[in-house]
Amino acid sequence: MKILRKLLVFVIVISLFSCKDITSSDSIAIAEITSILDNIEDEFNFSFNIDSIMDNYNDDFLHNSYNKIDENFSWIERYQLYDEIVFSNIEIDVEDNYAVASFILSFKNNSQLLQQYSEPSEEFGFLSYFVKDNGEWLIFGNQFN
Repeated sequence: MKILRKLLVFVIVISLFSCKDITSSDSIAIAEITSILDNIEDEFNFSFNIDSIMDNYNDDFLHNSYNKIDENFSWIERYQLYDEIVFSNIEIDVEDNYAVASFILSFKNNSQLLQQYSEPSEEFGFLSYFVKDNGEWLIFGNQFN
């Protein structure tokens, strides 16, 4: 009986070590980046708080020659054209202090789909690239790509 218990404990310990660590830094990063995208979606769809959206951007944001100020104006333009954005099929690849989020980005007006993009794309991708800066994940643009 004691041998069977030891064998059972051994199997459980081996199983635990073979499982991926749920609290790994990549898992935490994925959760934090997903939270950023959720925050942007909520802020755009419910209150359009431009400051809250832009708080998710690194001050050194640069994407296809557009900086953070340009991106601020782009959000205002988007808000004039659409009343809803939706992120779906989100997948995030983390490598050290950099991450790339892939997703479907949909722009809607009166619940009717007007534009849809698979990100990151050559044309857009402005929300796909992240950097961890001073312990915080922020949108960084494709400057490290």
